[in-house]
Amino acid sequence: MTISSGVGSSAAAILLSAWLYWAPEEGDYGSWVPATLVVIYVIFNSYGFFMVQGLMLGEMLPARARGPASGITCAIINALLFVTAKTFPWMTEVLQPHGLFLLFGLMTVAGTVFAHLFVPETKGRTLAEVEEHFSGPSLFWRGRPSTYVADANLSSGAKPNCT
Repeated sequence: MTISSGVGSSAAAILLSAWLYWAPEEGDYGSWVPATLVVIYVIFNSYGFFMVQGLMLGEMLPARARGPASGITCAIINALLFVTAKTFPWMTEVLQPHGLFLLFGLMTVAGTVFAHLFVPETKGRTLAEVEEHFSGPSLFWRGRPSTYVADANLSSGAKPNCT
């Protein structure tokens, strides 16, 4: 979900940037194009990047820290959204609209690459399995497998084989 959201929203933002740069100056020729691209950008962001971050907090944080860490993380996210909204007019003036949407598109590409490389798939896993995944020392947990391999000795109480 995160990858498709990133690809869709970055494509819409970069296309909007190109349209704003090369669009005709006068007349309403193709005025529906930027409006459509903004709607596509918002839709892709809404079902992926803006939603998944809240869902991942409950899955990726250890149980003992889940409450306080979720509150701190949500406060940081909302503070960054506030800063983005407040600096939007200034950034539009400095970068011009096409440059601003190009920046948004490139940042979304970077976020998509980061999610692809470092955020594990948690679908079908229990919270205990996800906590086990993050318990080992590994830089961004990249060296860990993306899915757990069922161990033949699980019925005897052995832990899942994560290596």
